Amino acid sequence: MADTTENAPLRGFLCQGRTQEGHPLAMGGLYTGTDDPSPLFAASIAAFSPRNSRDPFFVDYLLAEHIRRIAPASVAAAGASLAVPGLEGGGGVIGSPSLPSASATGAMEQIGPDLYCLSLPGRFGLAAAAREEHAPALETLLTGESPIVTGEQAEKLCREIARHASAFVFAADGCVPGQTGCVAVWCGGELRLVMVG
Repeated sequence: MADTTENAPLRGFLCQGRTQEGHPLAMGGLYTGTDDPSPLFAASIAAFSPRNSRDPFFVDYLLAEHIRRIAPASVAAAGASLAVPGLEGGGGVIGSPSLPSASATGAMEQIGPDLYCLSLPGRFGLAAAAREEHAPALETLLTGESPIVTGEQAEKLCREIARHASAFVFAADGCVPGQTGCVAVWCGGELRLVMVG
């Protein structure tokens, strides 16, 4: 299976740091071309602020809009996980920065050529480069998973996802009680995973 979106090879990026308030934040994604967006995303982490909001929906909206503002056109998909003490729920976004921000639907959506996204509210999400016939298997795999993901479970789940996708970004919400927030990127046969919180 080729790592392609509109016939351009996909590459992955992953970075982590702390927000203005000191909250752990990780971001990763898939991009085309040779200009690695990691430095841009890494530098933007310290500039992000959830504005001391206690509304998980609003925090996720701010995070999604932050990614949309900084992402160059070469970024096909991006995900993020944020851990904010005392915020219950949310703390994770996934999707295409070129599309408008929207709430998680819980259903698989095509966000580009051979690029599919599934976001499960209050749990985790996936943007994967895969053939159309693999999309249902990915949806079944993710919707059948435990609602809470820990670090060890995240790595196991990502290795299972890799059986159906040539490249992907996975993000688990960082503000769900009992869940370990994380962002993982699978590209070129390599899994990179960072935990948040």
